[in-house]
Amino acid sequence: MDAVSKQLYDAVWRFDEEDGVAEIAAALAAGGDPMAIDQNGRPIAFMAACADTAAPLELLLEHGLDLNVRSGDGTLLHRAAAFGRVPIVKMLLARGLAVDSKDANGRTPLDCARAWKHGADAVPLLTKLTKATQKAKGGRAAEPGGDLHLADVTQAMKRLGKSDPLLRGVTQKRLTELVRAFFLALDPRLTITFLKELAGQDNEAYVAAALLLSSASRAKPTKLRLATLDGPLWHVGDVEITGDANAGVLVVTGNLKVTGKLSNYEGCVIGVGGNLTAKAIWSEGPFVVLGNVSAASAICGAYNDYGMRIGGTLTSPILVLDDHSLVAKRIAAQRYSGFSKIGAKDRAALTKALGPIGALTK
Repeated sequence: MDAVSKQLYDAVWRFDEEDGVAEIAAALAAGGDPMAIDQNGRPIAFMAACADTAAPLELLLEHGLDLNVRSGDGTLLHRAAAFGRVPIVKMLLARGLAVDSKDANGRTPLDCARAWKHGADAVPLLTKLTKATQKAKGGRAAEPGGDLHLADVTQAMKRLGKSDPLLRGVTQKRLTELVRAFFLALDPRLTITFLKELAGQDNEAYVAAALLLSSASRAKPTKLRLATLDGPLWHVGDVEITGDANAGVLVVTGNLKVTGKLSNYEGCVIGVGGNLTAKAIWSEGPFVVLGNVSAASAICGAYNDYGMRIGGTLTSPILVLDDHSLVAKRIAAQRYSGFSKIGAKDRAALTKALGPIGALTK
């Protein structure tokens, strides 16, 4: 990036209402290029498309930036949608960008808003406008066959218990928005895709909702057996892992059995629609199991960004919650609130089961 374009980048990045307009205008007049690549690998204009205010991007457009420019992120509208920047989305639509435009991978702005949790605020608007556009063009094109139908999911939503502690934090409005947006996609009728979207909301309540609504699936459950796991896995049916499982994302609609240690570090999702058994469990969350959870040696939950939600009984010789929330129907375990309160015998058992990881090393 040349020095003048760097000046433009800084003016857009640090934009303020008092001096920002003049700074951007001066940088553009000096030859700053809105499509120069910044240190994050994106054109400056696409950084402006996800700013807190529409003003920087409006200035770039008024000074000659082509509305229809594209990058690896698609159009400016795709980028604004991904960050949920509703004022910028409205501005770009008003200037003429198509709500159903597609990026190089065939994704629409609505798809981008759905895929990024940052885009949640833009989903209702883009859902409404995308649906209207499809209707004006003669309706939605026929989609490939799938295993999940809107009518089935709608009925399943009606059966969700409003007082279910697993769903604490779910709002009917938000859940309806997510479901409607999902079924506007080109091929929305896949249970795995549905689980990825709802469980990807980075919230235990919506992981639970995803698992509960997946009961509407017409997919045939299968049993999967693995030696170990280190990364993401989504499966309709039961899973058995005969060694350790380090979950990046592990969402299973049936039962999950891990003969070794099961762990998910901060922000990595574990979601189980049935029962979960393991030798030992370390969780930083989110962690959601609709049935029972049983660990032969120990269960530890650490840090307060996420929590554990269990629909049935938690059973383990040792349960340690270090600044970590837990919701369970019943607890059958020796419970400790914090690692500092564990006696030498149980601490040795924990170290043997889980190793010197996380807060155990403190």
